[in-house]
Amino acid sequence: MINMSENKIFTFDYSFPTRIIFGRNSLEKTGEVSHEFGKKALIVTTKGGSMRRYGYLDKLIRSLEKNNIRYFIFDKVSTNPTTIIAKEASDIVVKEECDFVIGLGGGSAIDVAKIAAASSVTNIHPREYTLGIREIDDALPIVAIPTTHGTGTEVNRYAVLTDPETNAKRGIVSKKIYPRISILDPMLTLTLPTKLTAATIIDALSHAIESYVKNNATRLSMLYSEEAIIKIFRFGPHVMQNPDNINLRENLLWASMCAGKSIDINGTTMCHGLEHPISALFNVHHGEGLATLLLPWIKYTLPAIKERLGRLALLLGISGSDNQELSYAFVKYLADLLISMNLNFKLRDFGIKEKHIDLLVENAISFMRYNLDSNPIPASRIDIKKIYLKAL
Repeated sequence: MINMSENKIFTFDYSFPTRIIFGRNSLEKTGEVSHEFGKKALIVTTKGGSMRRYGYLDKLIRSLEKNNIRYFIFDKVSTNPTTIIAKEASDIVVKEECDFVIGLGGGSAIDVAKIAAASSVTNIHPREYTLGIREIDDALPIVAIPTTHGTGTEVNRYAVLTDPETNAKRGIVSKKIYPRISILDPMLTLTLPTKLTAATIIDALSHAIESYVKNNATRLSMLYSEEAIIKIFRFGPHVMQNPDNINLRENLLWASMCAGKSIDINGTTMCHGLEHPISALFNVHHGEGLATLLLPWIKYTLPAIKERLGRLALLLGISGSDNQELSYAFVKYLADLLISMNLNFKLRDFGIKEKHIDLLVENAISFMRYNLDSNPIPASRIDIKKIYLKAL
């Protein structure tokens, strides 16, 4: 039977401002395609030296120098970046008189690059953006170069920072921080360690599923989600055993980009809203935190999303007689995927104990209301606590 209410998925208003350059060795084109933004760039990247060790930073520098672009390197970004780090990067943009900002690395590096590009122009502390006190109304041009297949930030208008004073980890939303250009070079993902490979894949998968089941999903966002979900289920487990296979990496980078566009259109739900307190308070990698919550969240939300999950099950080749059977089969398929990628974590694996649950609940309610309220089934404080306890 056709669900006539699904007609609403054909109503949308959307623009796609980012130029995407996707392909092997496309990193070498950075200077050529970005020279129009000015003569000096701040390169924001991760600490630890991996970008230089694998040669990615040197390739980027050569491309910039070939096109007479000077640069300054800011390599202090780690997972779950703070407003303090973003402010430090912003101050360097001003001091060094940079014309644009390049983010090279995972989502953390690109998000810091985005906010540095904004705060350096507006002279507003990143903390005010993170806490929702001010909105971004201007930014320097941004070039995003992801080295993981999980972030999606390279093609959307979001950035996520943690404010250490309040322990608020929140998304910052502005059309001003869309990257002008995104370089998606699958060669850069070949050096991802196994643990990060799995975690970033699940981040992208969570983006796609959450966006797909939201009440305000449009057919456009659902197309991006479907593409991402199909690719991740097909190629995710295989890349764990074949990390050097560029074809697998290429497909997963494409999937991550599609998931990034899906949440750009539609956003995420309570799963992300409950994860941010975990990574903010316990410095857990975002993808691993999501892995602990995906099943408890989806089981809680299941009564309202059986039809959507049933459709996904069919797309994945799962058989079933009705949406109830198909949706349950999809959940089992998801559980098996997490196991195959060594991501069947519990919160206790990260040192989180039952005594910490109330702290997580309070943080989620205080700072992630926008994600909690967007869930297909709203959750009370008691419901949220139950979900965390099931993830424990």
